[in-house]
Amino acid sequence: MKIPYLANTRFTSMLLFLFITLQISACSTDEPSTANTAYLVDPYPPTVTDVNHDAIISGVDSGSVTEDIDVDGDNMLMVGGTLAITEIDAAEDAFVAISIEGAYGSLTINADGIWSYSADNNQTVIQNLASGASLSERITISSIDGTQHTLVITINGTDDASAPITITDPVEPIHISLAWTPPSAREDNITPLSLSEIAGYNIYYGNAQGQYPKTVNIADGTADSYIFTDLPTGTYYFVVTTYDTDGRESQYSSVVTRTI
Repeated sequence: MKIPYLANTRFTSMLLFLFITLQISACSTDEPSTANTAYLVDPYPPTVTDVNHDAIISGVDSGSVTEDIDVDGDNMLMVGGTLAITEIDAAEDAFVAISIEGAYGSLTINADGIWSYSADNNQTVIQNLASGASLSERITISSIDGTQHTLVITINGTDDASAPITITDPVEPIHISLAWTPPSAREDNITPLSLSEIAGYNIYYGNAQGQYPKTVNIADGTADSYIFTDLPTGTYYFVVTTYDTDGRESQYSSVVTRTI
């Protein structure tokens, strides 16, 4: 006699009693009994544990920016995109909204997968990139169920529109001589720029990096230097731009500094 499982404790003693009775009955006969054995199993079926399914993440997960290509003039290099998510588990088709600091910039993503990345163009490591060189930034985001996904940002280098400027030893203790090399190509580093197309240069300067409230205009495309005289003592930051005969002005050159 085979008993599948005990439904509740109310019948346990009765079934055990039945099991014992059957064994005694079998022993009272001359022939051994092999059939009348009761089997006790767990009282309840095993519990089924819920299984978490990984989300499937797709969409735009890479982007690139280029040194000195700053569309809105705020000195921040920016790129963005949108990720999509497919999730079997209910109410888990969303991303963890977060801002993450990377090695060169920061990435922000919202619950809908819309992300944006920005990096300060004035960073030395970016300004030192030559044309054809690049930096790679890898930032990992996740869905609300913990599925991770990596976004890859490439920062491409370029030769400055105005060649890096240099400061020579002052003519006098309170004088600063600024020199530069006229550019031979436009900012795309493809379109040539002849000296005859250069109308002049603007020198921007101030006492804090990134803040250049003072300007000197040099309306001579052949000029390659300028001497500041009688500047008060302090620390100065200088950048130079080139403007052409159509009035189009380049981005800032790399910054140089001098303390007098």
